Amino acid sequence: MPEFVPKEVVKQAKEIDLLTYFMNNNPSELVRKGTNTYSLKSHDSVIISNGLWHRFSTHQAGKSAVDYLIKVENMTLQEAVSSVLNRNIDTYIRPQYSNENAPKTIVIPEKASTNKQVIEYL
Repeated sequence: MPEFVPKEVVKQAKEIDLLTYFMNNNPSELVRKGTNTYSLKSHDSVIISNGLWHRFSTHQAGKSAVDYLIKVENMTLQEAVSSVLNRNIDTYIRPQYSNENAPKTIVIPEKASTNKQVIEYL
């Protein structure tokens, strides 16, 4: 069964930009190119500037460190979020419903003669 990460945790991880991620986890990977512009030693075509990153060799771009880890480092969402937050994350197993393909029936009440019956039904 596939696991998924709660939306709140993904949102928290996506608030961290790539420059902040590398400054906290691997500052030696950063190469200063200008006042607020950096590239990476391992991927010199990646430029980080103004809270965004762009990989010129593959035309990939993004805002968050999660985007970078998924697109460039080929991590899964779970791995990327865990790496950005520096902790194990709680993953959940999606519930499997046994009657997903069962035909659904809709019950329509008989015509109500008064508003009171409609309100009682609701």
